[in-house]
Amino acid sequence: MLRFTTTIAAALALASAPAFAQDDQNALPDHGTANGMVNVSVPNVDVLGDFVSKDQAASLKDGLPMTVQLPIGIAADACGVNASDLAKVKAGTVPSCTAKNGSRALAEQLLKQGKKPPKE
Repeated sequence: MLRFTTTIAAALALASAPAFAQDDQNALPDHGTANGMVNVSVPNVDVLGDFVSKDQAASLKDGLPMTVQLPIGIAADACGVNASDLAKVKAGTVPSCTAKNGSRALAEQLLKQGKKPPKE
C-alpha cells in the first residue's frame, strides 16, 4: 500500500511540474517596470465615472490629481495604451501614464490611497 501511495504521489508531482513552468514562461519580463507596476496619474474624479459613488467622488476631489501604482495590465486599460508600450521603458525606471478611463481597480486604489493620512 505504501509503495502504491508513493507511486501516485510521484506521478502527481511530475504531472504538475509543467503547469508551474508555464507560469514563468508566460510572465512578462521585468524591464525596470517596478515589478510590473506603473505610476498612473489621475487628473480628476471625472475619469472614474460610475466606478465611485457621489460621496466617494466628493471625498477624492480635494486629493486629486493623485498618482497611484497599478499592475501594468490595469494601468494600460486605464490609460488607453498597450501594455507592451508601457513595458518598453529604460531599465531602472518606472513607466507612467495618465488615466483616461475609469475602472473598479483604479477606483479602489485611489480610495485606498486617499484614506491614508498625509505625510508630515
